[in-house]
Amino acid sequence: HDDAARIADSLFRSSWDGVSFRRRAWSGSWDHSRLRRGDAGGVVQPNYYEESSEHRCIQHATALAFWSMLAQDSGKDANNSNHANIRSQQSLIARQFVDEFWNGRRWTTVGRSQGYGTTLRPSASSGVVRTETSSPETPYFRAVDQAVAVLACLQHIQLLDDEADGRNKAG
Repeated sequence: HDDAARIADSLFRSSWDGVSFRRRAWSGSWDHSRLRRGDAGGVVQPNYYEESSEHRCIQHATALAFWSMLAQDSGKDANNSNHANIRSQQSLIARQFVDEFWNGRRWTTVGRSQGYGTTLRPSASSGVVRTETSSPETPYFRAVDQAVAVLACLQHIQLLDDEADGRNKAG
């Protein structure tokens, strides 16, 4: 449990920007000098490795599921000193998830604060815009975002149910 809390703390400090989790954040542990060269030093698809402040549904949903499970686990131990911080972060992550990625009909791939994204967005790995079927009006949705968002919401609901059961037993 301490290792998971340490990972959560590091992820929150390194990637949370107050709205969502950045798609990729440089930790300082990797040598990215080859990516900064004009020719990328022979790196295949260098855009894939570059830091990105883009907010993506799948990253945020995965984080929500992780924090929800961590909060459930830490809440079982009355002596867990990390629980209040974990639960506070989990609550913020859940609130922001709905605000940032739910458009009233489905989960968007790119966050609201970044325009939701259309099919004109560049590919994450190549940096190239595919124009043959793209238009500024065509929203960008992926099945994986829908699936992981639903799983994250279910995990969040399980946490809320566990907390309600705990209050009912105590009261």
